[in-house]
Amino acid sequence: MSRFDFNNSRYAAFFRSGEGQQILRDYIDNSGMININYNWWRNQFAVNPEVTPTDSSGKASFMVQASENRAAGVLDMRAPLGKAHPYKKEGISFYTGTIPDFTSDAIAETAMERMYKEKYFAEFGNDAKFIREWTKRVQDLIDAKDQTANYMCAQLQTEGYVKYDIGRGIKGIKQKAAIPEENFVKAGEKVWTAPDAKLFSQMAIIEDGFRQRTGFTGAMKWLIPKKMYSDVFLHNAEVKQWINYLRNLNTNSPMEAPDIPVVLKKQFDDAVAAFDGLSPIEIVVEEEKNKDWKGDTTVNGWAANVAVLRPVGYAGLIMHTTSLDQEMANMAGNNVVSQAFAPIDGFSLIHNAEMVDGEYKSWNTRLITSFIPALTEFPEHIIVDTATADS
Repeated sequence: MSRFDFNNSRYAAFFRSGEGQQILRDYIDNSGMININYNWWRNQFAVNPEVTPTDSSGKASFMVQASENRAAGVLDMRAPLGKAHPYKKEGISFYTGTIPDFTSDAIAETAMERMYKEKYFAEFGNDAKFIREWTKRVQDLIDAKDQTANYMCAQLQTEGYVKYDIGRGIKGIKQKAAIPEENFVKAGEKVWTAPDAKLFSQMAIIEDGFRQRTGFTGAMKWLIPKKMYSDVFLHNAEVKQWINYLRNLNTNSPMEAPDIPVVLKKQFDDAVAAFDGLSPIEIVVEEEKNKDWKGDTTVNGWAANVAVLRPVGYAGLIMHTTSLDQEMANMAGNNVVSQAFAPIDGFSLIHNAEMVDGEYKSWNTRLITSFIPALTEFPEHIIVDTATADS
């Protein structure tokens, strides 16, 4: 007779309905074993506290709206006791979209693999090894979800739409934000890679033009990709001159200091802060591993040669809806199949299932989620094509 019953192990409970589901949730929430490795999207978008409802066909539609900006005009001169013209209220802009479903790869455990685990547990009474191996694989699923969020959030901010053109599933669905056409602007006098481009000056002109046109007075920030920062900005003559100028001021040197071989990030940030009319510049580090039928490649959601100017804070919300998988499992799940769900990040689920696979059982884990980023500051969102100069 076995000394230890594998069915009493925590690992086995992960795949059971009922009390096993709570054990799985407690582990995901409190184990400290799950890491956040791809967190750029979390700094850009907040998770919507409200769940978007689904209709009878399972489709979840959302709407985002914002007030249109306009610059205030001057007063009207009037005759004594003259009437005022009616105040023209700001218009409301909005756009709608639907929330797509996503799934990770499935971690499959065969009956043969389960038999090994049962024998091991029967002898040693310890499932820590199995939980550790399972957690490592689940981490890959969570990383895949976060990379997906990074990609879509970067694409939305730089293209003005989400078009999911990666992965091995459905492609080509395009969801476009209602960014005003005049918010798509060119580089300015020179393309930003030109040796004689006055980058800080051109950026300040773009920013001032937007504020003058719309009357927007809120705090803003620029976002540029890391490659543009290292390959373009750190080699730009105006940028280096401005950094040197500030260094001379700080050292009280009467003579011009030699060129700095290496520009520290703080020196760059100080130069930006000192340049009149230029908002802070944030460096974007974003890169994803794409798996498709042709193999693995590296992709970026951030469009090439694009800089973004937008209000500080979050660019928008992660719109999400409930999982139909969990709803169907609760309502009409096959009694032969045992399923457990554990929420993660407020909009995703770890889904464990014990299933009948032909003659034998199998145990599967996957991550399922339904979400899409949506811009909420789209009237103030400026997308700059740095590779095309003004005509």
